[in-house]
Amino acid sequence: MIAWLLLLSLLSKSTQDQQGEENGVSHCEPQNLNLTSSDQMLMLTWEDDPLCSRGVLIYEFVVLIADKAVHSEEVAVEPAQIRSRHSWNWTSHLPLECAFHSVRLRSQYGNYTSQWKEERIRKQSGGFRVFPRNKVLEVGTNATFCCIVSPNEEFYFMNLGKYRGTNNITTKISEDVYALTLHLSQPPSHTSTDVYCNIKGQGHNGASNFIGYPPRAYDLQCETRDLKSVECMWKEKKTYLTNKHPTTYWLGGRKCQPVVYSCSQPFAGEKNWTLTAENVLGKVELQDRADLKERVHMFAPEELTALTVNARNVSLKWKWTEKHYSSLNITCLINVSDGETHNIRSISGAGLNAAPINNLTPNWRHSVKVQCGTAQHFWKWGDWSKTLEIHTKADVPDALDVWMMMKEDHTVVIWKTERVLCPLPLDENPHSEEDITVIPELLYIYNKEAPAHVQPGLPAFRYNSDLQWFLQQAAIAPQSTH
Repeated sequence: MIAWLLLLSLLSKSTQDQQGEENGVSHCEPQNLNLTSSDQMLMLTWEDDPLCSRGVLIYEFVVLIADKAVHSEEVAVEPAQIRSRHSWNWTSHLPLECAFHSVRLRSQYGNYTSQWKEERIRKQSGGFRVFPRNKVLEVGTNATFCCIVSPNEEFYFMNLGKYRGTNNITTKISEDVYALTLHLSQPPSHTSTDVYCNIKGQGHNGASNFIGYPPRAYDLQCETRDLKSVECMWKEKKTYLTNKHPTTYWLGGRKCQPVVYSCSQPFAGEKNWTLTAENVLGKVELQDRADLKERVHMFAPEELTALTVNARNVSLKWKWTEKHYSSLNITCLINVSDGETHNIRSISGAGLNAAPINNLTPNWRHSVKVQCGTAQHFWKWGDWSKTLEIHTKADVPDALDVWMMMKEDHTVVIWKTERVLCPLPLDENPHSEEDITVIPELLYIYNKEAPAHVQPGLPAFRYNSDLQWFLQQAAIAPQSTH
């Protein structure tokens, strides 16, 4: 008897449910709808009817702008997700200050469909007439700007000043709202881009926006200078965004403040490095894999000095500020300059901190600087040291190869040496007075009985190779045979 009563009760409830659903009432309609916004994004949240948990729920969305449908889609909710709070979002091409945006929602459960439920939203314009304002837009995308016109005004046209986009289309959204849509095909020529709405007979209203790119970093390379920290460098193309919209960088998950596209931080043997660059338009990740022991970029040698200075050679010594360099096999380049030419010499050794320099010019000023790199797993040359100025000591010249030649009625004295005397004004001589020789004394040594008559007032001479010029200037007078 009890079983029959229970069966009749269930049949009665089932009949009532079917009659209610057939009359257009569904127990599975969405509940507690809430529509919010962020920038140009609509965000809708809602809950399910708690009685609907046996099958899949289908929710249907329709978006309207100024009461005109512009978008629709469906979302399926599985039984395991039923009774939880759901969310959905959609981004409008039109700023929310320009017109009312509405979202309609209904559910489908089995063969039954609920009634539409609707939420509306419109941001306050704050008295402004052109939107968006101070928005960052990406090159290569489409952008829509709107102009709000008062009832007694007549819309004329909209433009972006000197900016030239493509596919420009102006549309009427409602009686008081017009929109300009265009493709942002190129970066701007100025920091900001102004949007103008021109009203017939009343000039124009406007708003400033920014057009640029997401981070454009590329070519990440990581190295170490002290074998204790990693320094990563990269290249980057211009984003065209101002300091109001900077790019933020993370190296290995740690935020860094880059200096000329370079970040550094301690490391403990890692071999994989990830740089993340992000701005308001997006982010990019760069990766580099390296054993930093094979990427040592050495600092410059410090306290470069000359221990000994001779006429034709010197001994150099320097210090390393990083103690780890003492265990490295090092190759150094030594740049020696005499003021006119540069000579590069190479030397290698473990923990190298000294080097000899030979074949220098006696009694001459030389400039010396040193840079080094690792000999094993060479990565790149380090920084140059500060320049060291060295003045070599004077040297005793070799004996001259001299001979005499009788030519008609006078005698010519000729000598052969690696260098020949030629004039040089004192104010152009960059070296010491020890480098100056007077011609008459040299000639007198080899002709004591009949000194050569050299033109008086000849300037001082230094070594050169123009013997022909010298013989013409220092002509020897005829010698008497009596």
